[in-house]
Amino acid sequence: MTQVGGRTGRGEQGGKVLVQTHHPEHYSLQAAREHDYVGFYNEEITHREALNYPPYCRLVNLVIRARKEAVAQTSAEQLAEELRQLGGGVDVLGPAPAPHSRVRKQFRYQIVLKGSTETLAPYLETLRSRRLAKAFLTVDVDPADLI
Repeated sequence: MTQVGGRTGRGEQGGKVLVQTHHPEHYSLQAAREHDYVGFYNEEITHREALNYPPYCRLVNLVIRARKEAVAQTSAEQLAEELRQLGGGVDVLGPAPAPHSRVRKQFRYQIVLKGSTETLAPYLETLRSRRLAKAFLTVDVDPADLI
């Protein structure tokens, strides 16, 4: 938002950014408005630590895709159950429809693994050799985003 705001004011006439939100008091919006990068970082890092999100853990994003939604969903559910059976201190989140649930005529489901380098190692080893019968699996370690 700060970057967009900076771009609007470059011309001779300047510019204005309008943000429509249900939460105008949210710390991220307030920090962007005030150009308070340090304040944003301090607030965000507190939330990440409390919820055990990066940099306090590592994430692995699994995307299961297939031409038929039922196949993608069933494959994702079976894979999630198999991963839960491994135990070992890793949170298996999902499966759920991916944020972009249909891309190029394929339905997409997502599973997110949350753990440490050590606890995720056996999961990654399992996934290296894992092939899905009727669906495709993509494994993204330390994803830049979950979309």
